Amino acid sequence: MVRPRRMMLVNPPESDLATVVVNLQRQLLEQQRETDRLQKQIARFNQILQDNVVTPQENPPLTREDSLHKRFRRMKAPEFEGPANSIEADTWLLDIQVILDFMGLTEQEKIRCASLMLKKDAQHWWMTM
Repeated sequence: MVRPRRMMLVNPPESDLATVVVNLQRQLLEQQRETDRLQKQIARFNQILQDNVVTPQENPPLTREDSLHKRFRRMKAPEFEGPANSIEADTWLLDIQVILDFMGLTEQEKIRCASLMLKKDAQHWWMTM
């Protein structure tokens, strides 16, 4: 196994150290100028972006009716098509009542929501009421 040679530290003359320090100071100054230039360029780009950004149109606030309709639809209430046996009608009515009670609606809102689920003959019957 060969041992690596040890490097001998040699103290450079003071004039060489002064030159190194001056060169390092010059490099630092150049880096600072470049950093300043880049920061100004970034600021210009940010301003251009802000000037060209289109503010999205806000959606109009939902009315209580829109909100109610969306909430009711999320409950996945069953539809009722009409003439069936009384057990099917009672089952549908019970299912709807459970959902409407859970939602905490007024009587008028319950009627409006339940009527949305009437289809075909049941809807026709409701329209004639």
